Amino acid sequence: MSSKLWDYLLELDPDVALLQDFGAIPDHVLHVYTHARNTKPIVADRTPQFMTGILVKGVSDDIALPAPTEWVARELENFEEFLTAKAVTLHDRVRLRTLSVDSPAFPVDRARLEGIDTTGIQLTQNRDVWGTELMWATLKSMGIGPEEPLIVGGDLNSSETFDYLWRGGPRGNREIMDRMNALECSRFL
Repeated sequence: MSSKLWDYLLELDPDVALLQDFGAIPDHVLHVYTHARNTKPIVADRTPQFMTGILVKGVSDDIALPAPTEWVARELENFEEFLTAKAVTLHDRVRLRTLSVDSPAFPVDRARLEGIDTTGIQLTQNRDVWGTELMWATLKSMGIGPEEPLIVGGDLNSSETFDYLWRGGPRGNREIMDRMNALECSRFL
């Protein structure tokens, strides 16, 4: 809790900070920021050691994560602890939507997807469905446009380098980056 990273964050002084993989926020940071995080109860068999969250100089309200299908909606609920979505109003009355993401290093349980057509959501080069695909599906369903800014950031556990290092060839990391870049008004690096 006494990590110098928190002091460095305060030195940077952002209006909004998207956080992943943290355990607790020190009081001296909470004196400057409102901490907005997902409020889903922790699942007993998968208690996260770290959280996602958003620090804001202003106020925030929950925003719904829309889904194109019932199965995606259900899986968004299952992965809710890894997604924090808030509508933020900064002190200068600027409004924007934010999504802090920590795509876990485990896929959606295949048993939950048995008999479900995942075409169009599942990557073509990967037999599993991951948090990145759920994130992409909800962003695509949001109807992103320039009139309502959206900031998405986090740990996607996805890198094009993984595709080159993986035995057996690419597993879709470039594909998810291309999908994100294809969203209207987005730039994904």
